Amino acid sequence: LRDMLSSDNSLGAVLSSFPQPIPNPLNPTIFTSGIVASESTVFKSALSPLKLSFKTLSGDYATMIFKKGDDLRQDQLCV
Repeated sequence: LRDMLSSDNSLGAVLSSFPQPIPNPLNPTIFTSGIVASESTVFKSALSPLKLSFKTLSGDYATMIFKKGDDLRQDQLCV
């Protein structure tokens, strides 16, 4: 995941720095400007959820979990 997100390739270059800031889906007042590859990881689980860290315009990180096809509410209780 970190290799794919690194800015050494074309996909990583786009994801590490967005052309324009994107509002955080959980808090639209926070705008994200790219993904931080060094802080992102894949959880060891059956569906391999992603923990992605995003750079914010204020210089902080916003961390979110992405999981395809499953309900995150139960995982939220564990994290």
